[in-house]
Amino acid sequence: MAKGKSYTKTQVESAKKYLLGLPAPEKTNFSALDVIEEIDGVIKEKLEQGHSMEEIVNGLNASGIEIKLSRFRAVWSKLHPTRRKRTKKEKNVQGDKTKKVSVAETGDND
Repeated sequence: MAKGKSYTKTQVESAKKYLLGLPAPEKTNFSALDVIEEIDGVIKEKLEQGHSMEEIVNGLNASGIEIKLSRFRAVWSKLHPTRRKRTKKEKNVQGDKTKKVSVAETGDND
């Protein structure tokens, strides 16, 4: 059986020191979600100023970030979910859950 090469403690420590000294690699490729997260504050500000999502998408496309309006809306709603209003049917169903108690059930016959 062949035995593998062995290394000294100094070599192991040297390798460890080298690896710990390596800088974290910079991210160079971004998804649509990454881009929108990165410039979230600017997008939110422009929406509050009255710019439409279509204008924002046009600006992104002009900058070389190709994204469709539908994809932008999907990603934006994932990052900024809004509360959905209940329908009348849902409100009625919730209202029907309340139980009416009769006088006979409470024992109050005064």
